[in-house]
Amino acid sequence: MFGVNDKSLKIMYGVGVAVCIIFGLCGIAGGIVVFIVTETVFGVFPLVFGPLMAALLWLVITLRLAEMRDIKFIRNKLYGLDNDGFERFVSDGCVKYDEFSAPRFASDIAAYAERALERLDDRLRDGEVSADTYLHERRRLLANYFVTERAVDGITGDIGKLDADLNAGVMDEASYRSERERLLLDWAAGS
Repeated sequence: MFGVNDKSLKIMYGVGVAVCIIFGLCGIAGGIVVFIVTETVFGVFPLVFGPLMAALLWLVITLRLAEMRDIKFIRNKLYGLDNDGFERFVSDGCVKYDEFSAPRFASDIAAYAERALERLDDRLRDGEVSADTYLHERRRLLANYFVTERAVDGITGDIGKLDADLNAGVMDEASYRSERERLLLDWAAGS
């Protein structure tokens, strides 16, 4: 049901199932006790409704956790994040307007794309990804922010020219980032 990186969701699901089982067993035990002690049919109600309510509780827990998992994956896909660290999802919140909120303006799109590119640059610099993987991931990341293939091709080409200038020593790192940010803003405003 849950992916490899959903340890927290798995734990929450396990606790929820345990609570449902305990609730159901308590209903059965309580029904038996009431049935024996009072010698009336009133013991049938907890005997039947305890497990029924436990099953409904299990259904609600399962559906809610599936919804949380889907929200997490969609959000991470939109912002180019890895699907690990559910704690980050919970601590950041998924509805407040911050770094992870949906971009509303061209400047937001450009800023989010730039932050994601900076994280990717850091991974390349730290040796976590190869140059080929970096180029592939950069294109995939840009496709998350710029919908049309034409825009992704244009941005990729423009950034490629900036990469060449940076590698040739024509511009320094600060100028490179500033120029890349301006390009992203121009493409975001135009798309």
